[in-house]
Amino acid sequence: MSLNLCNIPRARENKESKIVGTIKCQFKLPGLVRTDTEYKKSTIEKRLNQRFKDLDMYCATSRNPIQIHVNKEQESVNFIVDIKVYYINESDNPEVSAARFFAKVGRLIPKIILGSSTWAAEYTGLSTNIIPSYLFALEEALGLYELDAVSA
Repeated sequence: MSLNLCNIPRARENKESKIVGTIKCQFKLPGLVRTDTEYKKSTIEKRLNQRFKDLDMYCATSRNPIQIHVNKEQESVNFIVDIKVYYINESDNPEVSAARFFAKVGRLIPKIILGSSTWAAEYTGLSTNIIPSYLFALEEALGLYELDAVSA
């Protein structure tokens, strides 16, 4: 399974959510042969789902094949929790608002995971993948994008 996360705007009538990007959280379990990997992944997803709902973010689960990597050198099994971040526009500049929401979620996930004594030992990191149009809008809003002269 994977988590689909979305903001909860004040007025939701006929508003469409658009995907902003994905966040993949990696966890590591000791041992080469594990029978509880699916259970561990499911438990983490359920707890993250509950935490996001407590923070007034809409979170739903969707079917997704489990991604497992066996590391023989470290004698461990790694698995990934996939989080897809969606955004419902409620402002004048939807791309910048969506990018800020994505960044907020990206910063929030490690705080939630590292705040748990059981998850902190298993957590190895996360990777983010934001859709370029949102990244470019955020760069322009922050003034990070410099206009270069284009030669003809």
